[in-house]
Amino acid sequence: MSAGEAPAVQAAPTHALKTFEDVIAFISEQRMAELVLVLERMKVQLYAPSGDLVFQNSDDLPRDLIRTLKPLLEEETGIEWRIRPATEIVSAASVAERRAAERERARQKLREEPFVAEALKFFPKPTW
Repeated sequence: MSAGEAPAVQAAPTHALKTFEDVIAFISEQRMAELVLVLERMKVQLYAPSGDLVFQNSDDLPRDLIRTLKPLLEEETGIEWRIRPATEIVSAASVAERRAAERERARQKLREEPFVAEALKFFPKPTW
């Protein structure tokens, strides 16, 4: 590259899988319920729609996860995917853990509403 040239910019992906949640939705549309459950519990350290997925390996992940997921993503996106376990453990929450935390925050906010707070005096253990 000469002094006057700008560095090459990687083109933005043209597929619909912009986030890991989009990947889960796509797999759900394929009616692969077991794989959806695995992905929701998987702790993803890096997801890049350009074709990179790094996750924390664990004993409860299927051995054939990469072999199952890679061709599905490649067929849907038209790009080669690099799916691999992380070499370092970094604190990451799974989609399921993030959803549970969001539900708990919503419940706490609801508990703070005056009407609900009053009702909870009579029904202290709701089943929500």
